[in-house]
Amino acid sequence: SQELWFGYTVDSPDGENPAGFDNGPAVAGYGDMISLDGNAWDPIGSLGAFDLNWNLQACVSEMDDVDTFIPMTYEPTDYRTPNATLVSGTEVPGVAVPETNSLRALLGYNVYWNEDGAGYNFLEFTEDTTYLHVVENPFANGSIQCYYVSAVYENCEPESNEACWVIMGIEDITLTDGLLVYPNPVSEMITIQSREEMQMFCLLDLSGRKLFCNEKIGVKHFSLDVSGYEPGIYLIRIDTEQGEFVKKIVVAR
Repeated sequence: SQELWFGYTVDSPDGENPAGFDNGPAVAGYGDMISLDGNAWDPIGSLGAFDLNWNLQACVSEMDDVDTFIPMTYEPTDYRTPNATLVSGTEVPGVAVPETNSLRALLGYNVYWNEDGAGYNFLEFTEDTTYLHVVENPFANGSIQCYYVSAVYENCEPESNEACWVIMGIEDITLTDGLLVYPNPVSEMITIQSREEMQMFCLLDLSGRKLFCNEKIGVKHFSLDVSGYEPGIYLIRIDTEQGEFVKKIVVAR
């Protein structure tokens, strides 16, 4: 909710570039702002045919006692000002600019959990994009459970938004649609019970691709071994005389 600006003051001869810049297009009102008098700020495009952004970068973190640093990502542009004359200060050796972008590899994700306002605790580091939090004791009704995830790069850990919800109770396993899927999460065998005969059973991935299908099942009770599938979230499609039903399951180990 707070607007933050950062930059620097520089003296440069007329006709010389005051800073490195990219090839555009300019992000008006953000990376292209300049002030010639220290008071009024304007897009540099208002001064002429400049369609560019300054090579400046900052990282802001709200995490207490955590140092966050994002190195500059270099663009393949010229950061030098030819024939520049030092006006004030101390001249330092130039820095070589890589010909290609310097990218930070994504290492994985840190998962944090806050139970009922007690403060965030680190849960686990994972390289997967899905994560199952298994607890020893059920959450208390009325408690608030909050999570956030940070993407871990080399020397950098930007965090996600916080996600919270209030626990309202444990879902009754007797489903109103007449289907019972258990256990969920599952590591080996998943079982489906139906009040009506199941005409078709399919296991799908989240994109809807069929991984397993039995189109002439004709039973009310069916079990499937999922131990050969990678941990993650899957969909179960069940067709009965009452209609088509889709359930979400989590394969975890």
